Amino acid sequence: MKKYRVAILAVDGFEEVELTEPQRAFKEAGIEVDVISQKSGAIHGIRHVDLGNKVNVDRTFADAQADDYDAVVLPGGVVNSGAIRLIPEAQSFVKRANASHKLIAVICHGGWLPFMTHTVSERTARLRASVARRLLKSAAACSGGILERACP
Repeated sequence: MKKYRVAILAVDGFEEVELTEPQRAFKEAGIEVDVISQKSGAIHGIRHVDLGNKVNVDRTFADAQADDYDAVVLPGGVVNSGAIRLIPEAQSFVKRANASHKLIAVICHGGWLPFMTHTVSERTARLRASVARRLLKSAAACSGGILERACP
């Protein structure tokens, strides 16, 4: 039986529940999960605007390869999403995952990274209206792809 592996990419300022709940669910399902970040040690989450808990980092972008994973999860958090989208190693990881046809799951503002790397041009993106507006206003929307507004 194949053992599945999921990479969760995040930096300080991730929305806590958007990382910890998928992480918990995957682990309960017997799926190996690595939190991958720019630095080793731990990263700090937030709960909307309040400081949240720390989460241990399993690997850094320098040590991780997208080909070693079956899927990638990109949690949101305005601070996390604003910072991670500018990290070249995170961009490369997502580009490689996309080129290898890996599942890339984004939560809320987590969509910034794939839009910045133009990896959604061949995929459909379902986003909250507020996030979709920000992406469209920044001209980060894909060309040739489909952007759908999805309301919770």
